[in-house]
Amino acid sequence: MAGEDVIGMGNPLYNLNQPPPPEPANFTKALWKSSRRQDVMDTRFSEFSRLHRVNILRLESELIRWKSPDDAEPDDDQYVDPKIPSTALRSLTVLLREYTQAVQDFDYFHNLREVNRDLADKERRDREGEFGEFLSTEIPTPNKTLPKHDGSQSDLMLNWIREHLWKTLAWSRKERKDRLNAFVTGEKPDQFSLPTRLLTSMIIALGAGIFFVVPTVLLTIPKTVSRAWDLSTISVAILIFGACAALFFGPEPNTKDVVASTAAYAAVLVVFYGNLINNEQQQSNSN
Repeated sequence: MAGEDVIGMGNPLYNLNQPPPPEPANFTKALWKSSRRQDVMDTRFSEFSRLHRVNILRLESELIRWKSPDDAEPDDDQYVDPKIPSTALRSLTVLLREYTQAVQDFDYFHNLREVNRDLADKERRDREGEFGEFLSTEIPTPNKTLPKHDGSQSDLMLNWIREHLWKTLAWSRKERKDRLNAFVTGEKPDQFSLPTRLLTSMIIALGAGIFFVVPTVLLTIPKTVSRAWDLSTISVAILIFGACAALFFGPEPNTKDVVASTAAYAAVLVVFYGNLINNEQQQSNSN
């Protein structure tokens, strides 16, 4: 069954005491060819969730055997018999380390990013063509991939532009080729195309310029109003910038990033206004 690891009598788990069969001559060549087919961050994995659970249960059963036979309470945590010599406890240390690592591995694979169904099916078909002649069992669907670390998945502006941009620009050529059916039916792309990123960068650059130019122009206008107007202009600009920064960092923003960017923007305006006041005072004193 695709996508689920099946344990049967032909599975290697039933022949662990026997040496593995020799690999076919072209198997290594097929491995190298398949490894060059994808980028590192686009590599897809099979979760093998059932095999992970079997491994965890096996380690748990071995840990249960360490429970002292004199213990009466089944929920008691006194697993190790005090009569066991300390040298034999080293195997317990190794067993506990393997058990912890097995649980961490299962959690890691379970929380990996899900692969789009179309891409996962395409990857399985590619692997069947590359390794089908070497394997006697059905190849599982590689349904997991590495997480993205660029933060683009939580960027509200990128997501908004991707959803409202023309379909031909929102879809990259590579993803359009891999998910042709989804492109034709009008589904949303999973990746951010180059036009989407360029348009987002232009909007961010234009917005950053506006946030600096507009307050400085209002502050340098010949003073026909009180200084309270200047302070109000700075305060409103900082509040608007802080709200936009929170939206820019996405629905799960890093609080430190939002505070740091807002504080930096406020510092720039305050320094600019302070220099402006000093220059005005020097001009008035010279006159």
